[in-house]
Amino acid sequence: MVLWVECEQKMKREAARLAFVENRDGIAGALAFAKQGVLIYRRCVLQSAKRGYGVKGSPFADMKTHHASHREYRRTFIESYLDFKQYLSINRR
Repeated sequence: MVLWVECEQKMKREAARLAFVENRDGIAGALAFAKQGVLIYRRCVLQSAKRGYGVKGSPFADMKTHHASHREYRRTFIESYLDFKQYLSINRR
């Protein structure tokens, strides 16, 4: 429990959400939520025009860029991703 309190103080964005899920679904539910968040947020940030998404002639031309790949949102998504990763690393058994 002490580790979670220290982790929560360092987290910027996702501490409240993870605490809510942990209280509602237990540690296993919160770990599953964090794992899902890591996968989704990483994919969204990487889904950018620089990587060919939505660019004519690329293999990903039919897929739109995600707003998380845009400069205005990228930092917040990456911070959330790092919060999830930190939670997972502290709570691994």
